[in-house]
Amino acid sequence: MELPGPRASKAEWRAWARAARASLPNVSEAVCEIVAALLAELRPGTVLAYRAFGSETTLDALPPAFPAARWLAPRVGDGRLSLHGWDAPTERGPFGIRQARADAEAVAPEEADVVLVPGLVYDEGGYRLGYGGGYYDRLLPLLRHDAVTFGVARDELLVPALPRDGWDVPVREVVTQSRLLPAARPDR
Repeated sequence: MELPGPRASKAEWRAWARAARASLPNVSEAVCEIVAALLAELRPGTVLAYRAFGSETTLDALPPAFPAARWLAPRVGDGRLSLHGWDAPTERGPFGIRQARADAEAVAPEEADVVLVPGLVYDEGGYRLGYGGGYYDRLLPLLRHDAVTFGVARDELLVPALPRDGWDVPVREVVTQSRLLPAARPDR
């Protein structure tokens, strides 16, 4: 599929990414292998991973592979994400995503050492487009400055540049089924 043009809106990029991703094979196993190698090197105490839905890359194989780490998952509510234990009892959230029940104990964002961030499409600067709710753009600034953020993408959905707004927050690195890409930002 041809990339949207240089003046394309975020909505046009999202539509392109959804269509492109729907036509791609599942790469969850390959992505998990790369993330597992990163986690083995970093040995984080607490990892925040997302629960996949639709054609997103699934990370469910990682928590059992790293039982020494504390695993968290996000919950959508009140316009923001709250963090809860991966093994907390779940329910279907507003977008159909499996998430912790409302009565599950919350964990402060500052406790996360590594954060795996979903996205429809990423650019080489570490900026992402999700579904447009801004949940991760509100969460990422709450992390400790030394928390490592990895965007989870597919090779085919890693593009040179995306449209950005002042509130968009980049990840530190992007992991795909074939590589780890440090975000190429001028402030690095």
